[in-house]
Amino acid sequence: MELGLAIDLGSDKDSVASRLAAARRLASLGEEHGFRSIWFGEGYPTGPGSFHLPSSLLMLAAISGSTSLTLGSGVALLPAWSPLRLAYDAALLDQTCEGRLVLGVGVGTPALWRRFGLSTERMGDKVDEFLQTLRELWNGEVFPGPVGTGGPPIWVGGRIKRSALRAARWGDGWYAATSYRLSEIARMRRPTVRRAPPWARRPARSPPTA
Repeated sequence: MELGLAIDLGSDKDSVASRLAAARRLASLGEEHGFRSIWFGEGYPTGPGSFHLPSSLLMLAAISGSTSLTLGSGVALLPAWSPLRLAYDAALLDQTCEGRLVLGVGVGTPALWRRFGLSTERMGDKVDEFLQTLRELWNGEVFPGPVGTGGPPIWVGGRIKRSALRAARWGDGWYAATSYRLSEIARMRRPTVRRAPPWARRPARSPPTA
């Protein structure tokens, strides 16, 4: 088990630049005290308050040169991306940080889908298709491609059983939000481990992180 830092960069009092500077200082302290990764969330706020900033990948890129920690998106919200755009941006960030990216992804809410002009019908099927396409694009259809074969590890977020099965089939891990209870995490782990088809059980490419 490794330890990671989960950071909320949104603020209605401080500038984005000052929040990033604070995140860099925190990352440096984290390195000194044995933390192995840093995670930025993603959100699309319409007003002030506690929130994540748009484009977790852009914010991770902003600190990539000042830390040796693994960089994680916690999570990139798929309705805001096209598979092709995410394939290029994630591959470029993976190149920038020399293979230290872990791509956490999430479905988002129906309201977010509607805000981006998307139908909420078959949301689950569309997310499965998105992840399948993302894997295919990283198999030689974007240049420059990711550092490693198959692209960066994908951690799939969500608190329903289908999310766990999706993580087992298309991902390299399951992402639990910091608000999840330990009992929820234990409940979600069971379908991930027991119901994944044998061909989907890939060797772990990133360790469990808290």
